[in-house]
Amino acid sequence: MLYGGGVQDPTGVRVQNLTVRNFSGDALTAGVIHCRPGNPCRGLRLQGVHVNETGGAPFKLGWQVSSATGLVQDTEPAMHLPADPIAEQ
Repeated sequence: MLYGGGVQDPTGVRVQNLTVRNFSGDALTAGVIHCRPGNPCRGLRLQGVHVNETGGAPFKLGWQVSSATGLVQDTEPAMHLPADPIAEQ
């Protein structure tokens, strides 16, 4: 998520225990989840998330993810996250 304007908090928002389940749709690219190395997103769960990438060659990037951990099951295109005990509870 990108937000504009105003003073930026150097730590950002804490994202933890976020679940996206049984979601499908069309988009230029699958999606972007960029978290800060000093404030990573933890406990993400993506289950049954299917995105039909409709963009041409420059947009078919799959999932772009950084500094996030969690549990991924049945995603298209495939997404890989480092395991996180929070998401497995």
